[in-house]
Amino acid sequence: MLKIKSITLNNSAQLSLLFDSTTTLPCLYPMLYINSSLKFKSESTQRAYLQGIKQWYEFWEEKHNQSFCKYFREHKSNPNLMIKEIDSFILYLENMRVVDQKLIRLGSNPSINYNTLAHRLRAILSYLNYLLDTFSQVHGKSISPQIVRYKSTLSQKSDLVKNLSSNHHKAHKNGTNFKSLTEEIKEALYSIISPKAIEPLFKSKEAQLRNFLIVHLLLNYGLRTGELLLLTLNSIKTDLKTCNTYLVITDTQDRTDNRISKPQMKNVQSVRTILLEKRDAQFIHMYINNIRSQDSKSHMLFLSLQAPYAPLSKSGLKKLIATINEKIKASILNFLTKIM
Repeated sequence: MLKIKSITLNNSAQLSLLFDSTTTLPCLYPMLYINSSLKFKSESTQRAYLQGIKQWYEFWEEKHNQSFCKYFREHKSNPNLMIKEIDSFILYLENMRVVDQKLIRLGSNPSINYNTLAHRLRAILSYLNYLLDTFSQVHGKSISPQIVRYKSTLSQKSDLVKNLSSNHHKAHKNGTNFKSLTEEIKEALYSIISPKAIEPLFKSKEAQLRNFLIVHLLLNYGLRTGELLLLTLNSIKTDLKTCNTYLVITDTQDRTDNRISKPQMKNVQSVRTILLEKRDAQFIHMYINNIRSQDSKSHMLFLSLQAPYAPLSKSGLKKLIATINEKIKASILNFLTKIM
């Protein structure tokens, strides 16, 4: 049995690895891949890629009664079977991880999330490319014709992955999210979450103000949810010379953060400084001084509004956004009903 586990490095960074429960050791090639290619990515990204690799290993074990690491170690100079099995692996994922040669369908299973399937395939194609580049070439010699063909095949499979993901996106293009909103949806969104909303979405004035600020930062400053949840009181910096206020986006590595699912930066390139509009800076300071609990020992910017005033969690933020999404959908449906 294979399990994905995280280990803590000396610099407190997290590294996710694929472990073999029988040997209690990490699988060799996935460990080398993660350490080489994804070490500076977020833990969630590492786990997403490892999930695809884990399913590939389970597929290989079930079909060939052999670990993939053992196969590749023995055939790395010409891993022909590895390339041939990619199509079978795609069908394996689409058939709910059942190895059955009689089941053949591609892009037509209504119970499958093809966007997730595409993510799994993207992970395994990246992994197989890494293996070919790192272990299937003799140092100092030109790449063999077989490896060139294999890499060309992987490139073609990448195009298939794009099509699967694209088709899923088209099928779900009516979903409501904050990443790409029309002006009409933005207007509807602000009419719901504004502190001056005629019919406030949230019960208390404090909740309406805090949640407005959260959504406003996500929408107007391009923050990812993990970055927003990592903001602390020290993330707000004012330049005394220019009176400009900045939002410093960085990983706090706060050891007092006791949230079960700890937010993380996407990668080291995500560290940045953002100039805040003066009105937004004033609003943040107003939130800190008048709404955010002064009794909390946490330095996190966004806290629960109820004792013990814990830092806002991923699940709490997800619930908040889901509440807003449902209200927007209801408002749009109500509008359409009136004009029809």
